[in-house]
Amino acid sequence: MGRPADDYADEHTAGRRRPAADRARRRWGVERVLHAHRAAEPAADVARELLTHLRHLPVALLIDRDLPGGAAHLAVGPCGITAVVEAPLAGPLRVERVRGVFGATELLRDGDADASGLVEGIEGRVEALRVLTGGVVSVAGALCHRAASPVLLRPLHAGAVLIGGPEAVARLAARDGALTDTELTAVVDLLDRVCPPLSR
Repeated sequence: MGRPADDYADEHTAGRRRPAADRARRRWGVERVLHAHRAAEPAADVARELLTHLRHLPVALLIDRDLPGGAAHLAVGPCGITAVVEAPLAGPLRVERVRGVFGATELLRDGDADASGLVEGIEGRVEALRVLTGGVVSVAGALCHRAASPVLLRPLHAGAVLIGGPEAVARLAARDGALTDTELTAVVDLLDRVCPPLSR
């Protein structure tokens, strides 16, 4: 996956070492990750659409990573990690708020079917990522459907999980945060080590 460091040299930095933040940006910036994915096998449709929406944003996307509870795409941006799972939904979608003896809960409905298991699966992956990172990085979850799919007109939220198309998920992944490029690099390195690609 590596490229020679000389590939990144230019006339302004030749002969001197780049600052750490600049090196981190070049290593895990959008251009670097896109270069890695061009060399890999073609990505899944949702991942390809996500990459399109992330191409100008400071987010690294690790595709098809193995997590406790199942696979997910991991988007690492300034605010932390977003676990993204493709949503096999037919629509129409709605979130139903149900009050019971033990409190209120939110159910995701796909037509007449209960799709809340998908939300619970994402919540499990989010919790696993919090444990893997020691709770020091913000983690969010999203169910992503194809952009061309007429499943819903605007994003929904079921609990803390976003349900939407690639554009809405990309906005979530690129939400504002305080992670520096060097910290972002450390998070991507950690995830790359502990969450291997499914193809390995």
